[in-house]
Amino acid sequence: MYFPESEPEDRPSLSVRAFTGLALMLVSTAWTWGLSLIEVAIVPRFLGPANYGKMSLAGSVLSFASLLVTFGGGMQIIRTISADEEAAGRLCSAIFWFRTLIGVPIILAIYVVMRLTIRDPMVLSLIALVSFNTYLGWMSDIVMSFRNGFTRFATVARAGMLSKFVAVSARIGLVLRYHSPLGAVFGDTLGSITGILSAIFSKGEKIRLHRLSMPDLKKVTKAGIPYFQYNLFLWIYGNPTTIYILCALASYRENGWFTVAQRMVGIFYLLPGIIVGVMIPILTRLYERNREEFVLQSRRVLNPAIVLSIPFALVMVLRSKAMLYALGLPMSRGADSFRAVAILLVIPGLNMPIRWLSSYYGMILIASNRINKQAKTAIFAAIFNIVMTIPLVAWFHHHMGNGAIGAAIAAELTDLLMVIFYMVWIADIAPLKENFVALAKGLVAGVVPAVVLLYLPMRNRWEFILVCGVAIALFIPTAMLTGAIRKDEITPLLDIIKARARMKTKQG
Repeated sequence: MYFPESEPEDRPSLSVRAFTGLALMLVSTAWTWGLSLIEVAIVPRFLGPANYGKMSLAGSVLSFASLLVTFGGGMQIIRTISADEEAAGRLCSAIFWFRTLIGVPIILAIYVVMRLTIRDPMVLSLIALVSFNTYLGWMSDIVMSFRNGFTRFATVARAGMLSKFVAVSARIGLVLRYHSPLGAVFGDTLGSITGILSAIFSKGEKIRLHRLSMPDLKKVTKAGIPYFQYNLFLWIYGNPTTIYILCALASYRENGWFTVAQRMVGIFYLLPGIIVGVMIPILTRLYERNREEFVLQSRRVLNPAIVLSIPFALVMVLRSKAMLYALGLPMSRGADSFRAVAILLVIPGLNMPIRWLSSYYGMILIASNRINKQAKTAIFAAIFNIVMTIPLVAWFHHHMGNGAIGAAIAAELTDLLMVIFYMVWIADIAPLKENFVALAKGLVAGVVPAVVLLYLPMRNRWEFILVCGVAIALFIPTAMLTGAIRKDEITPLLDIIKARARMKTKQG
């Protein structure tokens, strides 16, 4: 697998790549968003909260193996390539060998342990299938991060869209046919295989495997230590640990509610993922070559990116029940009801701007080579989250029959703590004061989408999608009027569009 030793000269400038990458990934996100809505509307309804909770538990069991094996994860690969493109091929090959030689034995060992400790045959079958899918996920992470590191955003977007389409189609078809969570997990496997093949055989830098090199293996291992520290404590205070606590102190049903809510919250969390994925390789190059330009571009990215969290937060807070009705999830008081999920959407909705801030400030830390600071923050966050989650889950389960509420509250408080720490670490390079001024002005602009969401009817899923789309679309010009999104943050994008139009005209 030859990961090229020099960068091709056919790639456009950083600013053009940034805009093009964002545009392509936004298209990919719209596609992913739509498919995710369809899947969330069908799969949980036909599986029921208990089976959905079992599937969630099986997926989380292998998460610790992924933590150990992926080590630095995709972000390490992207930053490694962005900072040293000539060594990209050898280093990515070293990561491949590390994940294969270390990961496969770990997967087998975990499966043996699970067979000795878990008696539910469905959970055991799910774990077996998830084990294979986990390895595919590791390989997909390498290939996609390699393409992303070389700013091949079109390839990443196309592979992601194709993978999502196959996965969702297979999940829905198999669940409708067999009413089993095994079908949903098998659909994910088909999607992963499709995405990997699409990324490998796309145009661009060729992907070829190098022989295992101990110096390269040592280099990626050493560079990955701070990423691993961060990922370790992220795992401790993240969803996998919360799922274990819910299953131990509450029930599969409450875990199913929590998992469905997190899937739906994830749909509203796609935009930060896109911006972070596109901007990390670009900001890393700027940080290594031009610190002043790095600070300028960071400000231009952060302010509008943070402000855009407001309309999405309003949808979750004001119309959570409408969202569940639109998706067709049962809202009765029976065993298959998802009525309790509504409050689990309102809680993260109230905290949505802080969630987005956490992602963007983490992006600045990684791009500025301060991942060790992020790792230190994760230590405090992990301790805080465990201390808060256990009593909150137990209390809400005992008094309200929904321990997932406690888990959601603990998660949002943890994000708030992380943002406070991040602000300390990046105070010298990030425009923190400007960010919060823009956010305050954005809240004023949020009055317009709030009125739209509250007073326009949402009698079915199509009206829900239409009204939410109108609310989000109206927010952008309103935010510009209030100054939440500034003209100098939009002008560079308009200039890039004009430049590309002139370029195409000349080529034509």
